[in-house]
Amino acid sequence: MPSATPEINSEKITIEYDRIEDRLVLHCALADQTSASFSLTRRFVQILVNHLFTAAPNEGLFEIFQNNLNTSLPDEERVPPEPKTEPTAQDHQDSSNHEEAGVDRSTNRSVFPLLEKCDVSFPNDGGVILTFDLSRCMQPRVVKLSLSEGHLVQFLVALHGQTSSAGWMMNFWDSVPDSKHSVQSITVH
Repeated sequence: MPSATPEINSEKITIEYDRIEDRLVLHCALADQTSASFSLTRRFVQILVNHLFTAAPNEGLFEIFQNNLNTSLPDEERVPPEPKTEPTAQDHQDSSNHEEAGVDRSTNRSVFPLLEKCDVSFPNDGGVILTFDLSRCMQPRVVKLSLSEGHLVQFLVALHGQTSSAGWMMNFWDSVPDSKHSVQSITVH
């Protein structure tokens, strides 16, 4: 019987833009004192943010976000990237279905796995729970990020800042989303 993928809570995140890969990278400080890092494509971010604005129980979330765009985020210590791993011969043999934080030997820079799945749910407290599925990585796990409404707004402001720095033209930042869904949970692929 296969063992369940461990679920670990994230206590803090750092978002940065990787210019070479043209992706956002999330570095998560985990409750077990380790870190997890993974990449998000422009398309994935667009789907995720659109869903957060349209499915959140608080219909005023977009307006709260707009009112906080010019507010500076707290200046906190950044979460360090997940440590680089050097692949072993066994890793090469088993790597067909797994991704791992590693080193691009041609540039000697960190490369992080691409996130393919995130479950979004809205508990009754007005916040959101983002559950990042990293089960296809060499170190399989599920990273859970619980955000209060205030922290969700900070997360959206940070995403906005990084997508703007990247030059990603994402028009949903500029206008109120026009659809309201009654769905309380969705899986973004």
